[in-house]
Amino acid sequence: MKPTIKTLGDVLYSQSQYIIPVFQRNYRWEEPQWAQMWESLEEIQAPEKRGNHFMGFLVFVPGLAQPGQPTAFHLIDGQQRLTTLSILLVAIRNIAEKMGQQDLAKEIQDYFLVHPNRKHDERFRLLPKERDHDSYVSIVERKGSATGRIAGALEYFEGRLSASLGGDPAALKRVFVAVCNRFEVMCATLESENAYNIFKSLNSTGVPLGASDLIRNFVFMQTPPHEHD
Repeated sequence: MKPTIKTLGDVLYSQSQYIIPVFQRNYRWEEPQWAQMWESLEEIQAPEKRGNHFMGFLVFVPGLAQPGQPTAFHLIDGQQRLTTLSILLVAIRNIAEKMGQQDLAKEIQDYFLVHPNRKHDERFRLLPKERDHDSYVSIVERKGSATGRIAGALEYFEGRLSASLGGDPAALKRVFVAVCNRFEVMCATLESENAYNIFKSLNSTGVPLGASDLIRNFVFMQTPPHEHD
């Protein structure tokens, strides 16, 4: 394992793609977790606040290397926070468009949500699989309609942003900079370690894992990531 501390901007503003594997649970965070993230965002922007805010761990398993293609990383821990932060960026993009800040909206879309020169699912910097896939893609691409917790998270953050900004474009830009530059995560890429045991240990907090979660994850972690689908 090679842990490094990165900002959210460092993670998303890269050539990599982060895939939430099929064995992971669906998106589970709800308003208490969204509110806690929003409170962290408000706290980090306080005038007296110095330094960055630590958001937790992201643990990856590299996918099968493809010649001439950037590596796709399978996200085995941290999917809830990375998905929520990506939804927050979608909300900032949407509010920027409503305020007429097209440059900011385009920056978020092209450098933090999608790889504009790629096609199909390879286009998304974060890619949930299974039941969250369609809802997440719909909010990023502005096509179709999202449902469930992903739709709820987007509505929540858009509401908080609209209520707190007072129509001030400069304030929205400050929020974006804080999210990308002052939220930090500890990133670790697994190599020869037992990924299942590490996954189980890291998921001992937050929304508890059920027995079915552990069994499913154990089975999938015995197969190479490129065979999961």
